[in-house]
Amino acid sequence: MNGQLPLGPDPRGEKLRRLQALRSSAATVEGTVQVEYDGWAMFDFTVTPKSDGSIDALRLEIPFPRSEALFMRTHGPIVTWAGETMRTALIGDVKNDANQAAAEGLRSQFGDAWMPDGWVDTGEFIFQAYVGNDERGLFVVQDTAEDRFLEGGNIGIRYEGNTTVLEVHFVNTPIQVRKPLHYRVAIVAVPFKKYRYDLEYLISMCGGHNPNWVLDNDFSGWIRGALLWKWGRIEKDMEPDPDDPGRLQKMVKNFARAGMLGVVNSTCMMAPSPHEPFDTYRDEWIIDPPYTLPHHEGSDVDLVMVSTNGSFSDYYLWWAKKMIEENSIGGLYFDMVSPVGSLNHLAGDGWTDENGQRHMTSNIFSLRELYKRLYTLMKEEGAKRGTEYYIYQHSAAGPISAFEDHLCKGEGFNREKDWRLLTPSFFRAWSLRPLGTTFTMYSGLSAPWIRGTPPPHHSAQARTLIHNTLCTPMWEEQVSKDMFPIWQFRREFNVANAEFVPWYANDPRVKVFPASLHASFWCSPGQVMVAVANLTDEPTEARLELDMKALGIAGDVYEAAEIHGMRDEDLTTPPGDRVRLDHHPGPSVLAVNNGQITLTVLAQNYSVVRVPGTR
Repeated sequence: MNGQLPLGPDPRGEKLRRLQALRSSAATVEGTVQVEYDGWAMFDFTVTPKSDGSIDALRLEIPFPRSEALFMRTHGPIVTWAGETMRTALIGDVKNDANQAAAEGLRSQFGDAWMPDGWVDTGEFIFQAYVGNDERGLFVVQDTAEDRFLEGGNIGIRYEGNTTVLEVHFVNTPIQVRKPLHYRVAIVAVPFKKYRYDLEYLISMCGGHNPNWVLDNDFSGWIRGALLWKWGRIEKDMEPDPDDPGRLQKMVKNFARAGMLGVVNSTCMMAPSPHEPFDTYRDEWIIDPPYTLPHHEGSDVDLVMVSTNGSFSDYYLWWAKKMIEENSIGGLYFDMVSPVGSLNHLAGDGWTDENGQRHMTSNIFSLRELYKRLYTLMKEEGAKRGTEYYIYQHSAAGPISAFEDHLCKGEGFNREKDWRLLTPSFFRAWSLRPLGTTFTMYSGLSAPWIRGTPPPHHSAQARTLIHNTLCTPMWEEQVSKDMFPIWQFRREFNVANAEFVPWYANDPRVKVFPASLHASFWCSPGQVMVAVANLTDEPTEARLELDMKALGIAGDVYEAAEIHGMRDEDLTTPPGDRVRLDHHPGPSVLAVNNGQITLTVLAQNYSVVRVPGTR
């Protein structure tokens, strides 16, 4: 290294910028590294070859201890709307627990995205690659294939003893270079922030459909943010409904009666047409080639995908503030949001090679900048009003999640209506919880459109609970059967300040028999709460063995409290009535004998056991 020249804080925000200059006999590398407050490090650098102008190879290598590199997730190609692929690979020592049928089922749900036997180069340009374990990891993000000279893909993994090396290739085939090569690469460590357990129940999709249900069940204060699902995508409703111009305000006020904030169903990646602002600036805002959802939901409105590299971001920010001020919304729910590829030079998209051919760039960096601005706006506007506004999202786009409150994933499983495909090891590899934003799993996404029986939510819950996350309640019955007692148990136990020990840690303080069951637990001085999952198709007689002394629990504790995923016959709902929270029978009492507890765990279900059983 020949020099480091600190430039100090960036006047555009809380960033630290440093000028870097490195020289060798082969090339000179000059550029800047900019570190932002959330840990995002952007490397913007130029490589200038010397002498004959040839380069054999150029790559970034990031070594990980083997224990820190269990999973890999990649996103590519950059034209996500034309076929985004999110591949998940086991690159460490986690066992592949999918049999052939399950593996094929996973592939049918996620394309060729499941790689249980390790990463295989796909030959695509990967714009986002993540390597990590169950708790933390590292993203490498790029926005374009420009100045990359590759045979095969740009992402690789190699192993050197107890070290796993992530390879990010810029050049892997000898080339003659006629000009300096410019690159922008972001390296992002996660988690971005502390996991907020309160958002597991404060933000909910269920209940947002019917504030009366919240009031009738005395549920106010539990469900804080409610999705305006029936309102429809707000893009096609930016202008007031001529037949009911105050419709949105009325809906928000209706939610407010139950102490709930209206979180508007939206996406910052699409604009409505006809709509005067979009139609005025269409040439700059639209991606190229264009992508449109015509006559959205049977309306006369088309939804047109836009680029966030141009001025659309400014317009969208203005629109969001207008929604807060004029309609009193409490946040935004984003769907169909991920980086997109575009050639539109008016928006700053794309690049032209030396042969005059245009190529796409991804808007991953400008999309993150928009999220950062939106998140700041939401939090500042909420603080002015003595509350908190939320950003709630379904799509997972890696580093933009630093500016989300709540993230859901799990849509694909509705094709099979079968959660058994989701093996414990795959859930670990695929989980978004290490991002830090509150993560949950849909237990039946698009439930209003399901034809036939939806997948059983307790089957999904059995898989999420043992990984210390939850399902999203999609309907009122699910809250009554499952979510409410789990929320109560977790809040009363104060899981946010308890030690969580996952099933794969094989901690001797808590054992479960038979071995077909999975048990994770939370403990704090004098108490323990255990989640036991039965992922088989038969009910199982289980035995829990607790080391009471090691857990700090008094020897005179003889009772435990237990809840499980309810079936219709377990409730006290009168025939023909809607399910209410008070129809749930509440916890069962189980005997504790010398630290041993016997219980039945239903098929594709769970039991949550708390010791002591009373508070």
